[in-house]
Amino acid sequence: MPSTPITPLESHRVINGREGKVFAENAVFIAWAESVEARMVIDRSDIIRAGTHVTGYKAMGASGSGTLNGFHVTSRYRRMIAEYMTTGIMPKPTTLVLELSDPEAYAADGVPMVEIVTLKGVKFWETALGFDTGDVVRDDFPFTFEGLSFDETITPGAFLF
Repeated sequence: MPSTPITPLESHRVINGREGKVFAENAVFIAWAESVEARMVIDRSDIIRAGTHVTGYKAMGASGSGTLNGFHVTSRYRRMIAEYMTTGIMPKPTTLVLELSDPEAYAADGVPMVEIVTLKGVKFWETALGFDTGDVVRDDFPFTFEGLSFDETITPGAFLF
Protein backbone atom coordinates (compact mmCIF):
# COMPACT_ATOMS: atom_id res chain seq x y z
CA MET A 1 0.00 0.00 0.00
CA PRO A 2 1.59 3.32 -1.03
CA SER A 3 1.98 5.98 1.61
CA THR A 4 0.75 9.50 1.02
CA PRO A 5 3.64 12.00 0.97
CA ILE A 6 3.36 14.78 3.52
CA THR A 7 5.14 18.07 3.94
CA PRO A 8 6.02 18.72 7.57
CA LEU A 9 5.06 22.05 9.07
CA GLU A 10 7.98 24.46 9.15
CA SER A 11 7.95 25.70 12.76
CA HIS A 12 9.09 29.21 11.84
CA ARG A 13 5.88 29.59 9.78
CA VAL A 14 3.70 29.45 12.92
CA ILE A 15 2.37 32.93 13.61
CA ASN A 16 3.56 34.69 16.75
CA GLY A 17 0.66 36.29 18.64
CA ARG A 18 2.90 39.20 19.67
CA GLU A 19 2.59 40.47 16.13
CA GLY A 20 -1.21 40.71 16.47
CA LYS A 21 -2.94 44.08 16.58
CA VAL A 22 -6.44 45.29 17.42
CA PHE A 23 -7.91 48.49 16.01
CA ALA A 24 -11.08 50.27 17.11
CA GLU A 25 -13.35 52.25 14.82
CA ASN A 26 -11.51 54.83 12.67
CA ALA A 27 -8.30 52.73 12.71
CA VAL A 28 -7.37 53.61 16.31
CA PHE A 29 -4.66 51.16 17.45
CA ILE A 30 -5.59 49.65 20.82
CA ALA A 31 -2.05 49.51 22.19
CA TRP A 32 -3.20 48.35 25.63
CA ALA A 33 -4.74 45.14 24.26
CA GLU A 34 -3.07 42.03 25.59
CA SER A 35 -5.34 39.51 23.89
CA VAL A 36 -8.55 39.31 21.90
CA GLU A 37 -10.67 36.32 21.04
CA ALA A 38 -13.74 36.31 18.83
CA ARG A 39 -15.88 33.23 18.24
CA MET A 40 -18.28 32.51 15.42
CA VAL A 41 -20.90 29.90 16.26
CA ILE A 42 -23.40 28.33 13.90
CA ASP A 43 -26.60 27.88 15.91
CA ARG A 44 -28.21 24.53 15.27
CA SER A 45 -31.25 22.47 16.05
CA ASP A 46 -31.15 18.74 16.77
CA ILE A 47 -33.03 16.68 14.20
CA ILE A 48 -34.27 13.39 15.65
CA ARG A 49 -35.19 11.03 12.80
CA ALA A 50 -37.01 7.75 12.60
CA GLY A 51 -35.02 4.74 11.51
CA THR A 52 -31.67 5.87 12.97
CA HIS A 53 -30.04 6.29 16.37
CA VAL A 54 -27.92 9.15 15.06
CA THR A 55 -28.97 12.74 15.71
CA GLY A 56 -28.85 15.04 12.71
CA TYR A 57 -28.38 18.81 12.81
CA LYS A 58 -29.94 21.75 10.99
CA ALA A 59 -28.23 25.14 10.83
CA MET A 60 -30.59 27.75 12.30
CA GLY A 61 -28.50 30.94 12.34
CA ALA A 62 -25.21 32.23 13.66
CA SER A 63 -23.84 34.32 16.49
CA GLY A 64 -20.59 36.04 17.33
CA SER A 65 -19.03 36.77 20.71
CA GLY A 66 -15.64 37.41 22.19
CA THR A 67 -13.49 39.11 24.80
CA LEU A 68 -11.02 41.97 24.59
CA ASN A 69 -8.41 41.82 27.37
CA GLY A 70 -5.67 44.25 28.26
CA PHE A 71 -4.08 46.73 30.61
CA HIS A 72 -6.27 49.41 32.18
CA VAL A 73 -5.01 52.67 30.70
CA THR A 74 -8.31 54.22 29.60
CA SER A 75 -11.84 54.42 30.97
CA ARG A 76 -13.42 54.55 27.48
CA TYR A 77 -14.88 51.05 27.40
CA ARG A 78 -15.93 51.12 31.06
CA ARG A 79 -17.79 54.36 30.33
CA MET A 80 -19.46 52.84 27.25
CA ILE A 81 -20.91 50.09 29.43
CA ALA A 82 -21.84 52.51 32.22
CA GLU A 83 -23.67 54.70 29.69
CA TYR A 84 -26.48 52.18 29.45
CA MET A 85 -26.84 52.01 33.23
CA THR A 86 -27.17 55.79 33.51
CA THR A 87 -29.21 56.59 30.38
CA GLY A 88 -30.98 53.34 29.47
CA ILE A 89 -29.63 53.78 25.92
CA MET A 90 -27.19 51.27 24.51
CA PRO A 91 -24.10 52.93 22.97
CA LYS A 92 -23.86 52.85 19.17
CA PRO A 93 -22.30 49.58 17.97
CA THR A 94 -18.67 49.85 16.91
CA THR A 95 -16.16 47.83 14.89
CA LEU A 96 -13.01 46.00 15.88
CA VAL A 97 -10.35 45.10 13.34
CA LEU A 98 -8.08 42.17 14.17
CA GLU A 99 -4.77 42.03 12.30
CA LEU A 100 -2.47 39.04 12.45
CA SER A 101 0.89 38.78 10.73
CA ASP A 102 4.44 37.66 11.37
CA PRO A 103 7.61 38.52 9.44
CA GLU A 104 8.50 34.80 9.34
CA ALA A 105 5.05 33.69 8.20
CA TYR A 106 4.25 32.89 4.61
CA ALA A 107 4.91 35.70 2.16
CA ALA A 108 3.69 36.68 -1.27
CA ASP A 109 6.36 38.35 -3.39
CA GLY A 110 8.50 38.86 -0.28
CA VAL A 111 5.75 40.65 1.69
CA PRO A 112 4.43 38.74 4.74
CA MET A 113 0.81 37.66 4.38
CA VAL A 114 -1.63 39.30 6.77
CA GLU A 115 -4.99 38.18 8.11
CA ILE A 116 -7.34 41.10 8.68
CA VAL A 117 -10.81 40.46 10.09
CA THR A 118 -13.32 43.23 10.70
CA LEU A 119 -15.92 42.55 13.38
CA LYS A 120 -19.06 44.62 12.75
CA GLY A 121 -21.85 45.64 15.10
CA VAL A 122 -19.67 45.15 18.19
CA LYS A 123 -21.40 45.74 21.53
CA PHE A 124 -19.65 45.57 24.92
CA TRP A 125 -21.70 44.07 27.74
CA GLU A 126 -19.71 43.84 30.95
CA THR A 127 -16.81 45.29 32.90
CA ALA A 128 -15.29 44.92 36.34
CA LEU A 129 -14.30 47.85 38.51
CA GLY A 130 -11.60 47.80 41.18
CA PHE A 131 -7.93 47.03 41.65
CA ASP A 132 -5.36 44.98 43.54
CA THR A 133 -2.48 46.97 45.04
CA GLY A 134 -0.07 44.10 44.30
CA ASP A 135 -0.69 43.95 40.56
CA VAL A 136 -1.25 46.02 37.43
CA VAL A 137 -4.90 46.64 36.62
CA ARG A 138 -6.29 44.68 33.69
CA ASP A 139 -9.62 44.92 31.87
CA ASP A 140 -11.72 42.12 30.38
CA PHE A 141 -14.50 43.26 28.06
CA PRO A 142 -16.91 40.59 26.79
CA PHE A 143 -18.56 41.61 23.52
CA THR A 144 -20.88 40.38 20.82
CA PHE A 145 -20.75 41.12 17.10
CA GLU A 146 -23.32 40.83 14.36
CA GLY A 147 -21.19 40.59 11.24
CA LEU A 148 -17.66 40.13 10.01
CA SER A 149 -15.53 40.27 6.92
CA PHE A 150 -12.20 38.69 6.09
CA ASP A 151 -10.48 41.65 4.46
CA GLU A 152 -7.19 39.77 3.94
CA THR A 153 -6.30 36.13 4.51
CA ILE A 154 -3.18 34.05 4.91
CA THR A 155 -3.31 31.47 2.14
CA PRO A 156 0.01 29.80 1.44
CA GLY A 157 0.03 27.97 -1.87
CA ALA A 158 1.33 24.73 -0.39
CA PHE A 159 -1.93 23.99 1.42
CA LEU A 160 -5.19 23.01 -0.17
CA PHE A 161 -7.46 24.04 2.70
